[in-house]
Amino acid sequence: LPYAVTGTTSGYTNDYDEVCPFTGSTAPDVVYSYTPSSNITVDIDLYGSYYDTKVYVYQGTCSNAYLVACNDDYYADYTSAIFGLALSGGYTYYIVVDGYGTSSGDYVFNLSEFQACDVVCPPEGIPEGETPCADEYVDTYNGGCNSNPVVFQTINCNTTICGTSGTYLFTGLEYRDTDWFRVVITSPTTLTWKAVAEFPVLIFVMNGGTENCSDYTILGNITANPCDTATLTFDVQPGVYWL
Repeated sequence: LPYAVTGTTSGYTNDYDEVCPFTGSTAPDVVYSYTPSSNITVDIDLYGSYYDTKVYVYQGTCSNAYLVACNDDYYADYTSAIFGLALSGGYTYYIVVDGYGTSSGDYVFNLSEFQACDVVCPPEGIPEGETPCADEYVDTYNGGCNSNPVVFQTINCNTTICGTSGTYLFTGLEYRDTDWFRVVITSPTTLTWKAVAEFPVLIFVMNGGTENCSDYTILGNITANPCDTATLTFDVQPGVYWL
């Protein structure tokens, strides 16, 4: 490790499928094997792949393997990742690159050792204030257009927010906690939005339009690895913007 490779599932056969949380994959899949010499925690990342991926990890033998972990849509572009997966030394693990439904194509596969990351709130940081999410959680705090009714957290420029995020099960399906912040711009300016997290983070800047979640415009988005800073900068006109 680290191991990074590009490949394709096109032309292969469909051998595997798992519920994570969707099933019914008939897409071709490719398998990698990895045998760590000692206990290790790893990250498996398919970000940058060119189709709707799924990824599974099995341990055991080909005739008697059991599922260790799986993921379908970690990223907003429907590519997959599994982070912080603990593996035992001396055992062989099988990592399956698959696709949702019939999706197949070129993929990017990265296997690396997990690096612990500790993000500390600075003295000027303001707590986000949202209740930690748990199974069957309903976000009535700042879920933005993902909540019903929609709800945003209004912040001011030159503000640092310290919050948390994660995943949870709702009616048996896995959801991620998304935090939507609302900022009002009163004069033409350069808007800069930064975020750093203990997990791979994805941030957006949107023009909120009339704020009814039907006429907004995505100005841009970017991802960053744990402890790296994601930054977006745009010249904007007066209006309401969602971060």
